Amino acid sequence: LELKLHGFWSNYQHQGEFNPYHHHGGVYSFAIWLTIPTDWREQMKLPFLEGIKDVDKRASNFEFEYQDILGGIRNFAYRLDKSLEGTMLFFPASLRHTVYPFYNCEEARVSVAGNLWYLTE
Repeated sequence: LELKLHGFWSNYQHQGEFNPYHHHGGVYSFAIWLTIPTDWREQMKLPFLEGIKDVDKRASNFEFEYQDILGGIRNFAYRLDKSLEGTMLFFPASLRHTVYPFYNCEEARVSVAGNLWYLTE
């Protein structure tokens, strides 16, 4: 079997924009961050997040959602900052994920993403 890249996108996310939970078609998906203009540590200090437990603050995160062995819904967050520029996440296309908004920054967060499919012919 051969894998084929099917669908490749450049993403320019601006402050306040988000991508709700979703999954992709195909077998595998990937995301690569080219530019991350914010730091998750600063995003966690935003005034509207006061009084929320740190573990529940999601501003600026890329997050996976999955079901654990007991059927509970779990999340795993990548807290984004410049140290993750150039990082690629490679994951099963059916794994649900979301991208939360960031704030107080006029620069776009830039990423590329795509899906891989098996060739069946």
